[in-house]
Formats: sequence, structure tokens, C-alpha cells
Amino acid sequence: MGKAEVVKTWKSVVKALGFVDRENMFHLKETIDQPLHFTISIQRNLHCETYMIHATILIKSPFEQDSSWQFLVMGKLRPNDAALHREPRLALELGHHRVRNPDIDALFPA
Repeated sequence: MGKAEVVKTWKSVVKALGFVDRENMFHLKETIDQPLHFTISIQRNLHCETYMIHATILIKSPFEQDSSWQFLVMGKLRPNDAALHREPRLALELGHHRVRNPDIDALFPA
């Protein structure tokens, strides 16, 4: 099954959950105009006929009218869990002004 067929299969499922297909991703309708936005994307494995599902949270400045989306957190969905990744530059841009929480920090190893 090619990527087009996989996306077509997923399209009806995620549409029922409130997503729209736009820019090669599924966007959650209720967060499109919000500073934090949730998306799902599908990536084909180069070495075999399998696919990776990425759940991503994007962020943009609510204070700048033409600000662009920036990657905040991405999760690669696996059969039994999700591997989470964060954007390391975001912590630098925010100046590390955040409360340290060992439970949250354990989710995002440096």
C-alpha cells in the first residue's frame, strides 16, 4: 500500500476526530487559529513498506500578526507508546526561564 492510500485511509478517521488535511498534514481544526496547534503527519519508511505517525504541537507568537509556526514538541507514535522530542532552540530563545520539574524533564532528556 502506497503513502497515498495510507493517507486516504487515515483521512476519514482523523476527519471524524476534527482534523482537516492541509499542507501534507492533518491539522486539528479547533487549534488552527490558536498559539498552540496540534497536527498529525505520516512518513513512509525508506527501507520497508511501513509508516511512522508523528503527532506534533506547533507554537507561534500571539503578539506578532505574521508569526510563523515553530516546532515545539513531536511524538513518534509506536505500537505501545510514543517517543517525544522537543525543539532545543526553544529553550534557548526563551532564556531557560522556566521552573524545573523532574517529571517533565524526564520526558525530554537533553
